[in-house]
Amino acid sequence: MFKFLKNKMLLGKLRHKDSKVRLSALNELAKLKDKSLCDTFVRMLGDNDIFIRKRAASELGVLGESRSIEPISQAFQQSKNEDFCYSALYALIKLGMGADKTLALLMDKLKEFDAIDKLASGTCVCVKQLGTPAEAIPVLLLAMGKTKKESTRKVVARSFSEFEHKAVQDQLRKASQQPDSLLRAGAIEGLSQIKAKECLGIAETALCDPEAIVRAAAIQAIEIIKSTNSNETLVGLLADTNKKVRWNAAKAVGALKVCEAIPLLTKMLETEESPKVVERVAMSLSSLDAKSAASSIQAALQRMKAEGRRLSKGNPLEDGTMEIMSACTQLEFAWKKLGVQGYH
Repeated sequence: MFKFLKNKMLLGKLRHKDSKVRLSALNELAKLKDKSLCDTFVRMLGDNDIFIRKRAASELGVLGESRSIEPISQAFQQSKNEDFCYSALYALIKLGMGADKTLALLMDKLKEFDAIDKLASGTCVCVKQLGTPAEAIPVLLLAMGKTKKESTRKVVARSFSEFEHKAVQDQLRKASQQPDSLLRAGAIEGLSQIKAKECLGIAETALCDPEAIVRAAAIQAIEIIKSTNSNETLVGLLADTNKKVRWNAAKAVGALKVCEAIPLLTKMLETEESPKVVERVAMSLSSLDAKSAASSIQAALQRMKAEGRRLSKGNPLEDGTMEIMSACTQLEFAWKKLGVQGYH
């Protein structure tokens, strides 16, 4: 009797004007794992609070009632919120919606967004759960082209390694020639992840791409492949106008042991304004055992410390202070590793 009254009270709270009260009641009902509450959770898919809609979709996936597939699908199609779409997509996968329908639904939804992040990760999960059918490759490519966040794009790129190489290589190669720079960059990252032989030629060409995001992806691909065919171009990219490209180039020449980069890396210690790039340059000079750069490393360390002191007089947590501290740590490490003594 007490349980009945408690459940009735919780159901009543789902109509409360305060969304926090509704969400709390929904969470309590979810703990019951009661399939008879399926219709209740379906109704909450229409709540005006995003957290409640997400919770309802997630719980419907847990309850496993196939009759909830249609209402979740409708809510997914109507939603403009990426977080909800992620939760709904995951629920649909758990409920066993067929691969063809799921991929078609996801493809249509991805087209609606100008940029995505969490839904890109959701796409990767979806594809893996569906057994990585070849039909999923265009969906992953579309997600790649909509993903601006580099770390997320790498997650999508790694998903291509789940497919048979022949099935994915042709589509990635074609994507690397598309007008969309995000798609070109993603395709290069994907080819490098599956260790496709043709990636090297595509990446080498892309080093001269007009878009920085593509040049940065090409540098990473060449580093992964461990090719030294493009040393001259890589060294030239140390002077690129884009900070990310310079950072990637500095990392690559260090990893690939491109000793001819030492003079330009040394010069960067004097001219580079970004502490993150300076830190990366110091790491590469250290790995290249560039003892000739010791005095420049010392000067850069003094410059970074002076800038750090200047910023810390205001707000110690000001943007840039932590980056400078990190750069100083790496500069000092590089300076000591190169065998220089007597600095205080």
